[in-house]
Amino acid sequence: MDTQRPPSPGRGKVLGLKQITALISPDESLAYRILALNTEKAHNLKDRSLEVIRMARNLAKRRGREREDAFAAEFEAAELLTLGIVYEKSPRFAGGAYSAFLKKVDRFSERTLAVSLRQREDHAARLAEIDARVKGIIATLQAPRLKSPYLRNYVVARINPVRFHKAKKGDTQPPMPLARRSRAWPRRPAISTSARYRTPISPGWRWARAAGSGAAAEARPRPRR
Repeated sequence: MDTQRPPSPGRGKVLGLKQITALISPDESLAYRILALNTEKAHNLKDRSLEVIRMARNLAKRRGREREDAFAAEFEAAELLTLGIVYEKSPRFAGGAYSAFLKKVDRFSERTLAVSLRQREDHAARLAEIDARVKGIIATLQAPRLKSPYLRNYVVARINPVRFHKAKKGDTQPPMPLARRSRAWPRRPAISTSARYRTPISPGWRWARAAGSGAAAEARPRPRR
Protein backbone atom coordinates (compact mmCIF):
# COMPACT_ATOMS: atom_id res chain seq x y z
CA MET A 1 0.00 0.00 0.00
CA ASP A 2 2.61 2.49 1.05
CA THR A 3 4.44 3.21 -2.19
CA GLN A 4 6.58 5.90 -0.55
CA ARG A 5 8.36 3.47 1.78
CA PRO A 6 9.32 0.21 0.04
CA PRO A 7 9.82 -2.72 2.43
CA SER A 8 13.35 -3.75 3.32
CA PRO A 9 14.28 -7.01 1.53
CA GLY A 10 16.30 -8.27 4.50
CA ARG A 11 13.71 -7.63 7.22
CA GLY A 12 11.84 -10.91 6.76
CA LYS A 13 15.10 -12.83 6.61
CA VAL A 14 16.27 -11.34 9.90
CA LEU A 15 12.98 -12.30 11.54
CA GLY A 16 13.27 -15.83 10.21
CA LEU A 17 10.12 -15.63 8.07
CA LYS A 18 9.66 -18.20 5.33
CA GLN A 19 6.61 -16.60 3.75
CA ILE A 20 4.76 -13.29 3.88
CA THR A 21 1.02 -12.94 3.38
CA ALA A 22 -0.02 -10.06 1.12
CA LEU A 23 -3.41 -8.76 0.02
CA ILE A 24 -3.39 -7.49 -3.56
CA SER A 25 -6.19 -5.38 -4.96
CA PRO A 26 -6.63 -4.10 -8.53
CA ASP A 27 -8.22 -0.92 -7.12
CA GLU A 28 -5.44 1.68 -7.23
CA SER A 29 -7.52 4.14 -5.21
CA LEU A 30 -6.89 2.05 -2.08
CA ALA A 31 -3.29 3.25 -2.13
CA TYR A 32 -4.60 6.69 -1.15
CA ARG A 33 -6.39 5.31 1.92
CA ILE A 34 -3.11 4.45 3.64
CA LEU A 35 -3.92 6.55 6.74
CA ALA A 36 -7.30 4.91 7.26
CA LEU A 37 -6.05 1.39 6.47
CA ASN A 38 -2.92 1.60 8.59
CA THR A 39 -3.02 -1.12 11.27
CA GLU A 40 0.50 -0.63 12.56
CA LYS A 41 1.67 1.98 15.04
CA ALA A 42 -0.13 5.26 14.41
CA HIS A 43 1.81 7.81 12.41
CA ASN A 44 3.04 10.88 14.26
CA LEU A 45 2.04 14.34 13.05
CA LYS A 46 5.10 14.79 10.85
CA ASP A 47 4.78 11.41 9.10
CA ARG A 48 1.05 11.89 8.54
CA SER A 49 1.57 15.38 7.13
CA LEU A 50 4.30 14.25 4.73
CA GLU A 51 2.24 11.25 3.64
CA VAL A 52 -0.78 13.46 2.93
CA ILE A 53 1.09 16.08 0.93
CA ARG A 54 2.75 13.36 -1.17
CA MET A 55 -0.64 11.84 -1.92
CA ALA A 56 -2.03 15.29 -2.74
CA ARG A 57 0.75 16.06 -5.22
CA ASN A 58 0.31 12.68 -6.87
CA LEU A 59 -3.47 13.11 -7.10
CA ALA A 60 -3.02 16.63 -8.48
CA LYS A 61 -1.21 15.15 -11.48
CA ARG A 62 -3.93 12.56 -12.13
CA ARG A 63 -7.12 14.25 -10.94
CA GLY A 64 -6.10 17.87 -10.51
CA ARG A 65 -9.42 19.24 -11.78
CA GLU A 66 -11.40 17.68 -8.93
CA ARG A 67 -12.13 19.75 -5.84
CA GLU A 68 -9.89 19.41 -2.84
CA ASP A 69 -12.77 18.71 -0.46
CA ALA A 70 -13.62 15.63 -2.54
CA PHE A 71 -10.50 14.00 -1.08
CA ALA A 72 -11.36 14.68 2.56
CA ALA A 73 -11.46 10.96 3.36
CA GLU A 74 -8.00 10.41 1.87
CA PHE A 75 -6.36 13.47 3.45
CA GLU A 76 -8.07 13.02 6.84
CA ALA A 77 -7.56 16.64 7.98
CA ALA A 78 -7.04 19.89 6.08
CA GLU A 79 -4.20 21.12 8.30
CA LEU A 80 -2.09 18.09 7.37
CA LEU A 81 -1.72 19.49 3.85
CA THR A 82 -0.37 22.81 5.09
CA LEU A 83 1.90 21.20 7.67
CA GLY A 84 3.19 18.75 5.06
CA ILE A 85 4.42 21.59 2.86
CA VAL A 86 6.19 23.17 5.83
CA TYR A 87 7.77 19.86 6.85
CA GLU A 88 9.09 19.36 3.31
CA LYS A 89 11.10 22.57 3.62
CA SER A 90 11.83 22.42 7.36
CA PRO A 91 12.04 18.82 8.64
CA ARG A 92 12.63 20.03 12.22
CA PHE A 93 9.55 22.26 12.25
CA ALA A 94 7.60 22.03 15.54
CA GLY A 95 4.20 21.42 13.97
CA GLY A 96 2.62 20.11 17.15
CA ALA A 97 2.64 23.59 18.69
CA TYR A 98 0.50 24.95 15.83
CA SER A 99 -1.81 21.97 15.37
CA ALA A 100 -4.59 23.27 17.64
CA PHE A 101 -4.56 26.65 15.87
CA LEU A 102 -4.63 25.13 12.39
CA LYS A 103 -7.53 22.84 13.28
CA LYS A 104 -9.66 25.95 13.80
CA VAL A 105 -8.62 28.00 10.76
CA ASP A 106 -7.73 25.42 8.10
CA ARG A 107 -10.52 24.02 5.93
CA PHE A 108 -10.69 21.87 2.82
CA SER A 109 -11.00 24.13 -0.19
CA GLU A 110 -13.80 24.07 -2.75
CA ARG A 111 -11.27 24.92 -5.45
CA THR A 112 -9.61 22.34 -7.65
CA LEU A 113 -6.80 20.36 -6.04
CA ALA A 114 -4.14 21.86 -8.32
CA VAL A 115 -5.19 25.42 -7.50
CA SER A 116 -5.63 24.67 -3.81
CA LEU A 117 -2.10 23.31 -3.46
CA ARG A 118 -0.69 26.54 -4.89
CA GLN A 119 -2.74 28.47 -2.35
CA ARG A 120 -1.47 26.27 0.45
CA GLU A 121 2.08 27.13 -0.52
CA ASP A 122 1.25 30.66 0.57
CA HIS A 123 -0.33 29.36 3.79
CA ALA A 124 2.80 27.34 4.55
CA ALA A 125 5.01 30.37 3.91
CA ARG A 126 2.86 32.39 6.30
CA LEU A 127 3.13 29.68 8.96
CA ALA A 128 6.92 29.55 8.56
CA GLU A 129 7.02 33.34 8.93
CA ILE A 130 5.00 33.12 12.14
CA ASP A 131 7.31 30.42 13.49
CA ALA A 132 10.34 32.62 12.80
CA ARG A 133 8.78 35.39 14.91
CA VAL A 134 7.90 32.91 17.64
CA LYS A 135 11.55 31.82 17.76
CA GLY A 136 12.52 35.44 18.35
CA ILE A 137 10.09 35.66 21.28
CA ILE A 138 11.43 32.40 22.71
CA ALA A 139 15.00 33.70 22.47
CA THR A 140 13.96 36.78 24.45
CA LEU A 141 12.37 34.64 27.14
CA GLN A 142 15.39 32.36 27.37
CA ALA A 143 17.77 35.27 27.93
CA PRO A 144 17.00 35.46 31.70
CA ARG A 145 17.77 31.73 31.96
CA LEU A 146 14.19 30.57 31.52
CA LYS A 147 14.43 27.07 30.05
CA SER A 148 11.47 24.81 29.46
CA PRO A 149 10.52 22.21 26.83
CA TYR A 150 7.01 23.70 26.87
CA LEU A 151 8.10 27.28 26.21
CA ARG A 152 7.14 27.21 22.53
CA ASN A 153 3.67 25.84 23.32
CA TYR A 154 3.23 28.54 25.95
CA VAL A 155 4.18 31.35 23.55
CA VAL A 156 2.01 30.02 20.71
CA ALA A 157 -0.97 29.67 23.06
CA ARG A 158 -0.54 33.24 24.29
CA ILE A 159 -0.43 34.77 20.80
CA ASN A 160 -3.12 32.56 19.28
CA PRO A 161 -6.04 34.91 18.40
CA VAL A 162 -8.58 32.07 18.09
CA ARG A 163 -7.73 30.05 21.19
CA PHE A 164 -11.06 31.00 22.81
CA HIS A 165 -13.10 30.73 19.62
CA LYS A 166 -15.82 28.10 19.67
CA ALA A 167 -17.26 27.01 16.36
CA LYS A 168 -21.04 27.23 16.12
CA LYS A 169 -23.12 24.40 14.76
CA GLY A 170 -23.21 24.53 10.97
CA ASP A 171 -20.39 27.08 10.76
CA THR A 172 -18.11 26.08 7.88
CA GLN A 173 -16.12 29.29 7.55
CA PRO A 174 -12.82 29.66 9.47
CA PRO A 175 -12.69 32.39 12.14
CA MET A 176 -9.75 34.06 10.37
CA PRO A 177 -7.76 33.65 7.16
CA LEU A 178 -4.27 32.19 7.14
CA ALA A 179 -3.10 34.06 4.03
CA ARG A 180 -0.25 36.56 4.10
CA ARG A 181 -2.64 39.49 4.13
CA SER A 182 -3.85 38.53 7.62
CA ARG A 183 -2.08 40.54 10.32
CA ALA A 184 -4.12 39.27 13.25
CA TRP A 185 -1.44 36.75 14.22
CA PRO A 186 1.03 36.64 15.74
CA ARG A 187 0.80 39.44 18.22
CA ARG A 188 3.47 39.75 20.85
CA PRO A 189 2.23 38.37 24.19
CA ALA A 190 2.02 40.73 27.14
CA ILE A 191 5.06 39.53 29.05
CA SER A 192 7.17 41.58 31.43
CA THR A 193 10.31 40.79 33.41
CA SER A 194 10.35 40.29 37.14
CA ALA A 195 13.44 41.73 38.79
CA ARG A 196 12.90 39.52 41.80
CA TYR A 197 12.69 36.23 39.93
CA ARG A 198 14.62 37.34 36.85
CA THR A 199 12.16 35.41 34.70
CA PRO A 200 9.43 36.61 32.35
CA ILE A 201 5.96 36.77 33.83
CA SER A 202 2.61 37.21 32.12
CA PRO A 203 -0.36 39.06 33.62
CA GLY A 204 -1.88 36.88 36.33
CA TRP A 205 0.85 34.25 36.14
CA ARG A 206 4.32 34.11 37.71
CA TRP A 207 6.97 31.74 36.51
CA ALA A 208 9.49 30.59 39.10
CA ARG A 209 13.07 30.12 38.03
CA ALA A 210 13.95 26.51 37.33
CA ALA A 211 16.44 24.78 39.57
CA GLY A 212 18.85 22.06 38.49
CA SER A 213 17.11 20.55 35.45
CA GLY A 214 16.43 23.90 33.79
CA ALA A 215 12.70 23.23 33.41
CA ALA A 216 10.46 26.15 34.34
CA ALA A 217 7.90 25.49 37.06
CA GLU A 218 4.62 27.29 36.77
CA ALA A 219 3.45 28.78 40.06
CA ARG A 220 -0.07 29.38 41.33
CA PRO A 221 -1.74 32.38 39.63
CA ARG A 222 -1.84 35.54 41.69
CA PRO A 223 -4.39 38.35 41.26
CA ARG A 224 -3.27 41.66 39.87
CA ARG A 225 -2.86 44.65 42.14
